[in-house]
Amino acid sequence: HTIVPFHGQGMNMALESVADLARRLGDRPGDRGRVFTEFERDREPHTAAISELALNNYRQLRSAIAEDEHLAELQLARELERLYPEHFASEYNMVTFTTMPYADAKARARRQREVLAGLAGDSGPTNRIDLTEAGRRLEELGPIPTRSKEAVLVGG
Repeated sequence: HTIVPFHGQGMNMALESVADLARRLGDRPGDRGRVFTEFERDREPHTAAISELALNNYRQLRSAIAEDEHLAELQLARELERLYPEHFASEYNMVTFTTMPYADAKARARRQREVLAGLAGDSGPTNRIDLTEAGRRLEELGPIPTRSKEAVLVGG
């Protein structure tokens, strides 16, 4: 998979695709046409998502990293991850350190941003928010997968 390298997930995406395709071919060895059609259809949302996530990460690294607003958002994310590790993870951590499919990580990050924006109101996400209320609303999103990609790669 050719994508910009700013999430470091191109090789991981390729390995996921190989494993998925091998599983599908093993399940239906005599139906390659259907296997490839379904494989392409099912993988496309994840390849599109990681491409977009990698470009967004590049934009953040290029310009937003030194902005006060961005630094405050990172600090808030670290605090929410510390307080509610089962229900909040930064987009970067979901992409890099969980088995969550890329399109799901992108959608989860969007929902988390919506929760935080709703709590912050017009004053922006860096304003002090009620962390207890944030935790309650994040719990409504359900838990985040807890298995690391490393565990999957070594058969964990």
